[in-house]
Amino acid sequence: MKKPPTVFIVDNSPAITSSLEATVKTHCFLVQCYSSAAQFIADQDSSSVGCVLVDPLRANEGGAVLRWLHESGSLLSVALISGLMESAGSASSESPSAPIVLEPHEVSALLTMVTDGLAGSISRHVIRDRTRG
Repeated sequence: MKKPPTVFIVDNSPAITSSLEATVKTHCFLVQCYSSAAQFIADQDSSSVGCVLVDPLRANEGGAVLRWLHESGSLLSVALISGLMESAGSASSESPSAPIVLEPHEVSALLTMVTDGLAGSISRHVIRDRTRG
């Protein structure tokens, strides 16, 4: 049985995690928070459907998550969040197709990013399931 679509927040700052979690939950999305890339990665499997919110520059957590998503063949979407304007260029080179929202995040931009990410992950699962069966 597939897990429900989930927004995964990976950040080692409790303040950022709490803020993002509150914003996303308020709009009726299921949320799971992780304080490290290792914790997030250990909890994932091929049935995970969702969107990962991660800062590509935060304590190397973002890089580890992006590498894992690429190397594992995960069907999760990724959306980059950052408090630094300069990170936009760096982040886009690490994951050129990932949307970026700068902190403090604009709620409508964040929710659009999450909704698009969840839809993309669901679509990839549907396509994979059709090709298997």
